[in-house]
Amino acid sequence: PIAYDTINMSNLTVRTWRASDRMQLPGARGMRSLKRLYAERGIEPDERDHLPILCSGDSIVAAAGIGTEAQFCGQSGFFAVWKR
Repeated sequence: PIAYDTINMSNLTVRTWRASDRMQLPGARGMRSLKRLYAERGIEPDERDHLPILCSGDSIVAAAGIGTEAQFCGQSGFFAVWKR
């Protein structure tokens, strides 16, 4: 889940992964490359080239097949559901 109060909703974008992308998963000791995280999950290179990455500005919020960046998990219990 993504905590609503941790992201700028007006600055969200979706893109594919880049070789320089790194993220920290909740409970992990540090940042890891998306390439390594995909490999650990058995996601083949041709598949990961099509998976969406949710970003807020230059920061990765979440990566399909991997999870949510630790800094965007939050503790408030208000999760990102945008209703018009």
